[in-house]
Amino acid sequence: MKLPLNITIKRLVAIVKEGYYEELVELTKFDSNFRDTLLELEKQINRNRVDTYSNELLVLFEDFEIDALIRAYMLLEGAIAEFSFGNETPVPHLFDRLFELEYSNFNELADWALKNRKNEHQPLFTESTNIMKLGH
Repeated sequence: MKLPLNITIKRLVAIVKEGYYEELVELTKFDSNFRDTLLELEKQINRNRVDTYSNELLVLFEDFEIDALIRAYMLLEGAIAEFSFGNETPVPHLFDRLFELEYSNFNELADWALKNRKNEHQPLFTESTNIMKLGH
């Protein structure tokens, strides 16, 4: 049984805000409800990426929640078998939404993402949020 989305997001934000990254991996490994909710959310974000449904879904989240999702998906990438997204990662689409929101910590998060990605071939940004817009 998956957790309600709002509860999962609140837990995720609290964990990421405190920098409890190892604990996030452990929670996701051992709490199947939390894990299943994050995986379902990933599928919804990636479903028909240009589809209005995905865009409407992302509108539901505050910028700090999207920040937490980016960090979580990146930290969980490869740490847990179900979170091996490869080129199908939801991260670029989440970055697009933060860029649209003019997130004040966008460059800081982009730097963190570049330093912490486990696979340098994995895309972090889409064409609409390319490196030129990041100021790098």
